[in-house]
Amino acid sequence: MRKVVASLVLVFLLALGGTANADLMAIWDFGPDSSNYTEDVTTERVIGVPTLSLSGGDIDDDGKNGTAYTDAEGTFHAAGQGAAWDDVKVTGADAEWIITINTMGWENIAIRWDYKSEKSPSFDLEYEVGGSGQWIRILNNHPITDDWSWHSFRYDLSSISAIEDNPAVRLRMLDLDRDGNDKFVFDNLELTGVLAFAGHIIAWGDNEHGECNVPDGRDFATIAAGGSHNVALKTDGTLAARGDDTKGQCSNAPVGDDFVAVAAGHLHSLALKSDGRLAAWGDDTWGQLNVPPGYDFTAIAAGNYHNLALHSDGWLAAWGKDEFDQCRDTPAGTDFVAVAAGRWHSVALKSDGSLVAWGWDYHGQCDVPLGNDFVAISAGEAHNLALRTDGTLAAWGDDSYDECNVPDGSDFVAISAGYSHSLALRADGTLAAWGWNDHGQCDVPTGKVFDFIGIAAGGGHSVALTSKICTASIIGDFNGDCKVDFEDFAIFCFSWLECNLDPPEACWPH
Repeated sequence: MRKVVASLVLVFLLALGGTANADLMAIWDFGPDSSNYTEDVTTERVIGVPTLSLSGGDIDDDGKNGTAYTDAEGTFHAAGQGAAWDDVKVTGADAEWIITINTMGWENIAIRWDYKSEKSPSFDLEYEVGGSGQWIRILNNHPITDDWSWHSFRYDLSSISAIEDNPAVRLRMLDLDRDGNDKFVFDNLELTGVLAFAGHIIAWGDNEHGECNVPDGRDFATIAAGGSHNVALKTDGTLAARGDDTKGQCSNAPVGDDFVAVAAGHLHSLALKSDGRLAAWGDDTWGQLNVPPGYDFTAIAAGNYHNLALHSDGWLAAWGKDEFDQCRDTPAGTDFVAVAAGRWHSVALKSDGSLVAWGWDYHGQCDVPLGNDFVAISAGEAHNLALRTDGTLAAWGDDSYDECNVPDGSDFVAISAGYSHSLALRADGTLAAWGWNDHGQCDVPTGKVFDFIGIAAGGGHSVALTSKICTASIIGDFNGDCKVDFEDFAIFCFSWLECNLDPPEACWPH
């Protein structure tokens, strides 16, 4: 087996323009069983299990037949059953529904449902948070169409900050009718939102030192992969590290919640604090833990046994092993905007979009491509990757394993170079991997729909940050044939013909 002696890496993820897509939080489709109007909710990535309760009036035990329709977003809904009241009243037992949901990690929430109304002219919509018992009205006597045909209602709740990122939120619709003895039916009650948390970590490839045993959680913002260990930054500013701990590169991670960036070398780790100070831990054989003093550093990179840091004024600092002048020959100037560190070489990106590299050049890894249209860089063992403004890739240096044979395309947004393999992230959340694959580090997980949002290539393994833990693509109606339990990372299907899902055990990697 090939010995892994390389290091790396920093991931440069470009900000994408446009509005984030909403994800399904919960949907209630009351299915074919009209005897139970609170059938199992279908959810994606929602924290906890949202509940729906119906009360008031005379809930019709027979249900009301729904009809197939296409909503305003162009999504087709097959015919199903609706939750129905035969007798909705403004006095006595008013007909209403209440949703209880945990919105932690969610923002830009919206609600929609489909309805049929016989005579009901209006309804009210309210919310309550934290179990306060204080209901706050959002809509008062909101008019609805009462022609006894299916209609769709949608309301954007994003302006109500109180219901975002809250562990206890209740929404209710009430006062459905003011005439009495009228019918009201609704179906496909749905909540959507945008994930506010960063993601979940998955890893594949060599796991000799536990480098693929990733930490649990869905609140990670940044990842870095070293020779045989990883360092992750959480959204709360704390650190987590897993894998080879020979030199304390994992267990000696500093405590605190003020970190904003991480990097991983061969046997050491590096982090940047919010005040611009640096922290390093692990192997110090070559002085790689002797971080420069001062504040106002804005970016970091860790090579095998040396480090780079970028100052807010645009100049570079380098320290650690200097056998091939990867530190000593650091260029002067105040026009640098990004750094990357390989095994024994260094790379920097200038503000004009051009590149510079220095140190070990046996494989031509310091012979940078010409041009001033580069926006991101990453350095591997003896090769480098660069991302251009048009979304295309460039690679140079050692190509023994085709690690410089970049894929075609102009939709790449992030890059990461490992020992002798490479990763690139596309704008659509898919991932490309190529190069050395003895440990399966280029075998990107398949069989599930992952939305990758960050990548890191290590020695013989790969790590990715994903906003989806496991996604079910339901064909047809949400009729109770499938249940997706994202809290326990499990999928249960009673009929594979009706659900476009892999078997439950394939919910990789859990």
